[in-house]
Amino acid sequence: MQNLGNRMAVNLDLINPIEDLGKFLETSVVWRDYVEAWKSPDVLMSLLHRFAPAVKNRYQWPWRWILLRRLKNRSNLELTVLLSVYRRGFQLTPHSDDRYKLISLIHYLPELDSASKGNGGTSFYVPKSRTKRRHLRQFSPWSGGFRQYLPLWLSPILEAGLTRRYFESEQIDSNERNTFEKFFSKACDVGYARNRISGFVKNDWSFHEVDLTNFPSSEIRRAVLINVRVHPSRIVERISQFESRIVRMKKALTRGAESDKLI
Repeated sequence: MQNLGNRMAVNLDLINPIEDLGKFLETSVVWRDYVEAWKSPDVLMSLLHRFAPAVKNRYQWPWRWILLRRLKNRSNLELTVLLSVYRRGFQLTPHSDDRYKLISLIHYLPELDSASKGNGGTSFYVPKSRTKRRHLRQFSPWSGGFRQYLPLWLSPILEAGLTRRYFESEQIDSNERNTFEKFFSKACDVGYARNRISGFVKNDWSFHEVDLTNFPSSEIRRAVLINVRVHPSRIVERISQFESRIVRMKKALTRGAESDKLI
């Protein structure tokens, strides 16, 4: 279990490393069946079939047909189930999710006598008519490092987001938020309610938000996240390894320069 201030998350796929969770699933027939039902190959195929047009159009040219071929190989795909727990004050500011996610579903699990009155759901955003892909760079990793000098068409799909708030006492960057609202407007709010599932297909524009500013302080916001993901290719893994080395080298050089100043 990860403890991130007002956010805790347990990955239901990591049964063995998390002894307590393993015991829980062994003794809870309902939850074991629930997880196994979602992870059925039939569910994966049904989701891919249902959202095929949106999945197909999520990639940029000239990558679309190359990457769609990878999706035809089911060994490149996986379905994960994540139990997510939040507390009042946490704010998952607008973000589009990581690039390896294809489809995301959110199953809300409020208490039977919840006083949330719908607070704790998910807000979805849409780009304004004048918004272009280049406007997303400032919210993505392509705004810094060596990637800031590269054209965006080199990225088949972008992952972007605003700075998150983990504690109620932390302040949100109002300038960053105002900039975001110049290019996006809220499309809808999906309320936090029993037997309700919301979802989306990940693309450059799939910005969504969870704001628990007004969530009841006596309750815990619970949801199960069901994600269809594509494994990164070997080329992408090597590029990521190269980027990590560059970052480590940059940090080492920075520390060295600071040490020289102290001397």
